[in-house]
Amino acid sequence: APPPPPPSPGGRGRPPPGGGGGGGSHGVTAVLEGGAVWERAAASTSILYGKLTPERAESLSDPGEGRSYAAGETYNACALSLVFHSRSPRVPTFRADVRFFELPARGECWFGGGADLTPFYLVDDDVEAFHRFWRGVCGKVAGPDAGDVLYARIKRTCDEYFMIPARHERRGVGGIFFDQLRELDGSVETAQLLVREVAAGFMPSYLPIVEKHVQEPYSEAERRWQLVRRGRYIEFNLLYDRGVRFGLAQLEKVMVSAPPTVAWEYGPASAEPSQADERLLEVLKEPREWGFGKEDGELVEFLHDTSSEVAGIGPRGAVVRHRMRCRGVGILIFERSGDEVRVLCHQRSQSKATFPGRWDMLVGGLARVGEALRHTAARELGEELGIQAGPEQLLPLGLTVEVSDQVMRCSCEAFALQAPPDMKVAFRDGEVAQSSWLSLVDLRARLASDRAGWVDSGLQVWDAIEEFGGPERVAALDALA
Repeated sequence: APPPPPPSPGGRGRPPPGGGGGGGSHGVTAVLEGGAVWERAAASTSILYGKLTPERAESLSDPGEGRSYAAGETYNACALSLVFHSRSPRVPTFRADVRFFELPARGECWFGGGADLTPFYLVDDDVEAFHRFWRGVCGKVAGPDAGDVLYARIKRTCDEYFMIPARHERRGVGGIFFDQLRELDGSVETAQLLVREVAAGFMPSYLPIVEKHVQEPYSEAERRWQLVRRGRYIEFNLLYDRGVRFGLAQLEKVMVSAPPTVAWEYGPASAEPSQADERLLEVLKEPREWGFGKEDGELVEFLHDTSSEVAGIGPRGAVVRHRMRCRGVGILIFERSGDEVRVLCHQRSQSKATFPGRWDMLVGGLARVGEALRHTAARELGEELGIQAGPEQLLPLGLTVEVSDQVMRCSCEAFALQAPPDMKVAFRDGEVAQSSWLSLVDLRARLASDRAGWVDSGLQVWDAIEEFGGPERVAALDALA
């Protein structure tokens, strides 16, 4: 890598005019302008004292968590932020910060921070290395499984935060982002440790990428593309950044964090050609899970505790062991024989790691990333009992059951399948010991005498189906469908 450039005439380090906004608020910003590697780079510290605006108070309030804030409440805040705008389009832009926010009258405080990468040309290895660095930081602070879940959560938050709605794309390839972090694993000290480790990781996460690409040649068309993409960067900062929207950011620091030269183009009015990266644009519209690889096994989505929104995507093992709330399905298979309804039950093999030898009246499993639950149900039928059924054959019952047992937590959507006359059951080796069609009288009698012999999660969904009206109502609905 080349030696760092000497400070240019534009470099400076001083408080902003007027001490940063009055009321004792102050800060220092150091800027490098016109460097050989970075066209502009800025590092800022801010110490703020102020009162919540109505918009900021509303944004902080969370009725679901019992938190409500009012305009005019006094706050204190401090932040360290960095932004590096490379001269070469082969070197990504880097932004990072750590923050602390306090409401002294309430005795409340929390942390925020993050680091994200904005390349102009997509290099998969660079993005994977960047994300795996931050996954490693989370693991160092929280431990292996908890670290993967933490990384998955704040990676997802980063993808969501840096969205440019008008463009239907993200500003960059993400990284990590968190806000209102009051504690981690029940500890304020652990939350503070995360913030310290994030700050310590800023340059180690970024400089290897700079060193790898800074000497690569580039064309004028590639430089033009860089300027166009910088326009997106400005759009996000001025339209969507929370600090700007809620009046917490100092204007000079907002502008000094902007790239020094940008371009916007409008279709045929574009005067100069630019060399776009179509692969990058695809990733900006549909983010990837860069931090995990094949060695991590199947990835699954986990949900927020209080909603059906996805909170993150992580390795199934870590997510389940850490008892995150997943998306899943339970399928009741039934048949009619005259006026009688029978349910297909199966006994798990003794070699199963969970609930060995127990019976289940449902087929169930977790959804894959982005998988529609009807498709999950059809897939699980095939994997567990070898039953081939299309998603359109499954009847959604409109029941969502919150399942929690010693193995997992799951928001489980209930489906039913009326067995077609030619349905075949084929057990996968090691999955199922046997199956049996049970009348509702027999099934209910067996449950009444020995619930302990049945899978816990299946029982929870079964109980919800019974409250719904039982398989009798399911069969009636299927007849009407």
